[in-house]
Amino acid sequence: MKHPVPILFMLFMVLLSCETVIELDVPRKERSMVLNSFFNPDSSFKVFLHEDVHILDYTSDPIAISGARIELFNNEDEFITELVHISGAEYNADFRPVRGEEYFINVEMEGFESISAVGNVPAELAEVQSVLVEQLDVFEYDFTLSLDDREGKDYYEIQAWEEGYYLENEDTVYISYPSYLMSSELYFDEYSSEGHSLYLDDVLFENQTIEITINTLWQLQGFCNENCIDFNVFVVVRRLSEEYFLYRESSELQDRLSDDPFAEPVNVFTNVNNGFGIFAGFNNNVIRIDVPENDFLVNLKDQ
Repeated sequence: MKHPVPILFMLFMVLLSCETVIELDVPRKERSMVLNSFFNPDSSFKVFLHEDVHILDYTSDPIAISGARIELFNNEDEFITELVHISGAEYNADFRPVRGEEYFINVEMEGFESISAVGNVPAELAEVQSVLVEQLDVFEYDFTLSLDDREGKDYYEIQAWEEGYYLENEDTVYISYPSYLMSSELYFDEYSSEGHSLYLDDVLFENQTIEITINTLWQLQGFCNENCIDFNVFVVVRRLSEEYFLYRESSELQDRLSDDPFAEPVNVFTNVNNGFGIFAGFNNNVIRIDVPENDFLVNLKDQ
């Protein structure tokens, strides 16, 4: 008697050789607009407007929307200004937001359902008392922020920027770029512990003063070498609106899990009614620090 396994194997191979085409009938919903705007008192309002991309579209590149009517109002529904289309998806307004104020934006475009959103700029700057910088290697540094948190819910973002001038063929060249930051502090969750921005909320330190240590490689110092004319580092501590933080947190998580086939889908936070995207404010506390040859302390209160 023959063993049945070879016969079953042959049938399995025959089935594999058959081409099966499965057509998916995924209904297309109406087109929606995607609005993205992060605003702060240091610059005028800027909005980017796109059309959402369907899952079966052949491109993942966003489609810019021009010709939309975008109006800005204050929290008392008083008209402030209409944003002007610059190019592509960009619209600008000759108006700077004010700390502590809330704004309402409304967008209308033929062929789309109108969208709207409400966002605000936090009233207070992040309070940084001191920055302690420690040189670990030629280009590697730790810097420790002493951060005063206030009572109530707060959200923060930390960045660092390098900038400088160097000589190249007797010409002075300006260069600037964000530093790559890393931290093992428990205040940062595992999905925002490294990158050009670090995000944290005050759930573990509300109304307290804490010290946060961040590691970075400041490479411009080595890039310039003896040709450096000037070299500066700026640490930026932002106080964020809740909407800004939730959007960044969810989008960061989505990026980190996008290549994991076993991860649960992540919905990116949006506060745009009838559409997608984000309309949220923040403010900046910019601290200039000198890159030392050895350890030093910059006490911001004495400046």
